Amino acid sequence: MDPEVSERFERVEANLEKLVGIVSSLTGVAKSHEERLHRLTETQAKTDEQLGILIRMMDEWIRRNPGNGKGPAADG
Repeated sequence: MDPEVSERFERVEANLEKLVGIVSSLTGVAKSHEERLHRLTETQAKTDEQLGILIRMMDEWIRRNPGNGKGPAADG
């Protein structure tokens, strides 16, 4: 094989190895971000559920304690 062609082939091969390493690294980063996003989604769902419970509790409390808006402390 021509030495110039051989040299170019070696450079292409070396660059291809670098590219494979970069793609592999990016794949790992993407998987990590996917896992984080999944955890964030689960956490957000729990937060939404807890907020809904709090809103229902406060709504019930307000309905049971009508008055001037100050709640049970206004009675005393």
